[in-house]
Amino acid sequence: MTSEGAEARSAIERGEARLQDATSVPIDAVEIGRLLAQLPTDLDLADATDEDLAVTDLLWAEVRRKNLGRTRASKLLARKRPRLCPVIDSVVVAQLGHGVGRTDFFVSLRTVLQDATLGLPAHLAALRESAVDAAMDAARSGSPDQLTRSDLVPGLHAAERIGRLSDLRVLDIVLWMEGQTR
Repeated sequence: MTSEGAEARSAIERGEARLQDATSVPIDAVEIGRLLAQLPTDLDLADATDEDLAVTDLLWAEVRRKNLGRTRASKLLARKRPRLCPVIDSVVVAQLGHGVGRTDFFVSLRTVLQDATLGLPAHLAALRESAVDAAMDAARSGSPDQLTRSDLVPGLHAAERIGRLSDLRVLDIVLWMEGQTR
């Protein structure tokens, strides 16, 4: 790594560098693998510690280094850690009112998911259960071809897939559905 790269990495680790400034450092696949290894695949954002989110922020910065856009970077991380990393795009950002230039997306979304007074996890669980019930009703009514087709998980019924969605994915679906109606 060049001295410029080491300097930039150190600045990012200290929290002194903005994501736009990180493009001079090449993406390091070994570092991405090391950071991913520190984050369990079944870790939910609501259960993530500050240390987990610090690792997630470093991972985010590493993936964004070579001008990979916010949406593509977040989709990549969401594929690797679907329960921890939200898809961050213009619809989600607008729906959540997350201002331009803010870098605390993971922390602020975790705070919302943990806020007992909002009751969001219970509401998301109720939505998920309602969707499972609707899928089960549709299966009983004789349209199983629509319910068993899956490009993501072959042979799995829709009700089973829906039931396994994390709160984060249910929230993403709700935000997108609402955002598309505006």
